[in-house]
Amino acid sequence: MTVLSPARSSLRMVSVLDALLAILDRVRVLIIRLWPAWLFSAYFFGGWWFASKGDGIQDAYSRIASAWQIAAGFEPHLTEIGFVWGPIPVVPEIPFAIIGRYWAPMITMGLCATIVTAGFGILMVYQAKMLFTERGLRPATVTALCWLMAFNPMLFIYSSNGMSEIPYIALLMAGIRYLSRWETSRATLDLAAASMLVGLATWDRYEALVAMVGLVSVVILVLLHDTRGQSWRERRGLFEANLIIAVMPTLMFFGTFILFSWTLTGQPLAQFTSQQGNNVQILALLRSQHYSATATTRAINISSELLHIAPVLPFLFFFVLGLIWTERSKLRISGLAIFGLPLIFDLYGLTSGIQFDFMRYYIQAIMLVFCLGVELTVARRWGATVAVAAAAITALTVWTSMGNPNIGSLEYSYYVTLTGGEGHYYSDAQLDTPHVMAQWFDRLSLPPDSVLTDPTFGGLMITQSRRPYQFATSNDRNFLDVVNAPYKHHVRYVITVPSSLGTIYPISAYFPTMFNGCVPNTQLAAQFVLHGLQGFRRTYRVYKITGPISPSGVKADEKCLYPTPPNTH
Repeated sequence: MTVLSPARSSLRMVSVLDALLAILDRVRVLIIRLWPAWLFSAYFFGGWWFASKGDGIQDAYSRIASAWQIAAGFEPHLTEIGFVWGPIPVVPEIPFAIIGRYWAPMITMGLCATIVTAGFGILMVYQAKMLFTERGLRPATVTALCWLMAFNPMLFIYSSNGMSEIPYIALLMAGIRYLSRWETSRATLDLAAASMLVGLATWDRYEALVAMVGLVSVVILVLLHDTRGQSWRERRGLFEANLIIAVMPTLMFFGTFILFSWTLTGQPLAQFTSQQGNNVQILALLRSQHYSATATTRAINISSELLHIAPVLPFLFFFVLGLIWTERSKLRISGLAIFGLPLIFDLYGLTSGIQFDFMRYYIQAIMLVFCLGVELTVARRWGATVAVAAAAITALTVWTSMGNPNIGSLEYSYYVTLTGGEGHYYSDAQLDTPHVMAQWFDRLSLPPDSVLTDPTFGGLMITQSRRPYQFATSNDRNFLDVVNAPYKHHVRYVITVPSSLGTIYPISAYFPTMFNGCVPNTQLAAQFVLHGLQGFRRTYRVYKITGPISPSGVKADEKCLYPTPPNTH
C-alpha cells in the first residue's frame, strides 16, 4: 500500500484546485462572451411574461396582424405590410409569423414581434458597447453603462413588446458609432455606413429624416474645421464628395419606401394622407375630445414630462456643449446631433399637437444621457462617475414616470404588473373581446376576404384568429374597390365602430352611419364591447351584408328606422 507524503498530498490538492479554477474561469469567459444570448433571453421571456399578464400596445398588434396576414393569408403580397408605417419591424416578423401556423402564441401573444425587438435590443446594446470602447472608456465603465442601458425600464419594455422604438434607436445608435469613427479617422467607409444605417431607420420611423439632417450637419461642421483657411474652390471637391456619401444612402432608402408605397397603395406618404395615418388620427381625436389646450400650456406640460423622465439631461447638455466649444479636438458631436435633433423635432410635435402625447416619444432623451455621459467621460477624469450616476438616475426617474398614468399612459400597465398588480386592466391591448370576436368569425368558416375591417382597430382580432385570410383590410391592393362595392367583392360582414371616431377607422369614413344601422341591405349580426385603457369602452358592431351597398347609398340622417336589437358579447 502506497501512502502519499504530506508534501505530495498537498501538491495533488493544489493541482485539483488549479483545474477547478481553470474550469470556472472558462465558464466565466463563456458567460461573458455569450452575453447577447442571455440578454436576448431576458427580453424574450420578459415579453412572454408581459403578454401572459395581458400587457401590450395596440400598435404592435396592428403590425403583427399585417405580418400574420402575409404569413397565413389567402393571397400574400407586399401591400399587406401596410406602408402607413415603415416596413420595419413588420418584414422581420414574417418568418416568425409563419411559425404561428403551428404554434399559436407566436401570434396570439405577439412573440414573433418580441423576437424582432429583442434582436434589435441586442443590436442597440452591442453598438453602444463598441462606441463606448472605441471612445476609450475603461472596461468597468463600459460594462456599467451597457447594463444600465439594457435594463433601463423603458428600454427593456420596448425591447420586448414589438413596437418600433427599439429598432429605430438601435439603427441610430449604430449610425452614431460609425459617424463617431468617421469624426476620428475621416474614413469614407465609416461615413457611408453611418448614412446607410440612418437611412435604413427611415424604414422604421419618419423622424430618421431629421437624424439625417443631424448627420449632414456633423459632416459640414467637421469639414469646415478641417479646411479652415482654405478657399471655397479648394474646399468644394471635398465637401461635394462627402455630402454625396452622407446624403445619398438615406435618400435611396426613403425614396425606395416612397416608390413602393406609391406603386402598391397609390399614396407616396400614407402616414400623412391615409385614413389611418398619424395626422388624420390626431385631428379626429382632437375633434372628438374638443381639445383646446394652448401651445403655451402644452409646452409647459411637455417640459415638465421631459424633466420627470430625464432630469439630468439639461445639465449634461449644457455642460458638454461648453466642453465641445473649448475642447473640440477631444469630443465627438455625432450622438448629440443624431439623437438630439429628432428629440427636438418630437418635442415640437408634442407641443404643437401634431403627435400624440406618449412617453415613448421621449425615448431619445434617455439615449442622449448615455451619449453625453460618454463625452463627459472622455473630457474629464471624474466624468465616468457622473456618466454612470446620470444613467442610474435616469433609470430611476423613468421608472417613477411609468408609474404616473398621466405621463406613461401606455407604460403604466407594465409598471402595475411589475409591482405585483393587475396591469391588464390598464393595458392598451385588451385581448379578451378581440379573442371572442375572432372565435365568433372562425366558427362561421367564411371564405377569403369575407369580413371588411382594418388593422387599426381590427388588428387585435386578426391576431387572435386562426383564419386571418377571411379578413379584407385596408392593406389589400384592391381595398378601394372592395370598400366601394363590398357585396360585389364577396364581402359578407363589416365590422363597424362608433362614427365619433371618424376617419381613424376607414370603414367609418366610407360608411359613417352604418354603426347606427342606417345602411340599406345590412343586418346587425353581433355586438361586442371592448373594455380598453383605464376604463375606456369601445363598442364593435358586426353587420351582415344582404345585398349591394355603396358609400353613395348611405343615409345622412343618423336617426334611422333600422333597429339594432341587443346582442352583446
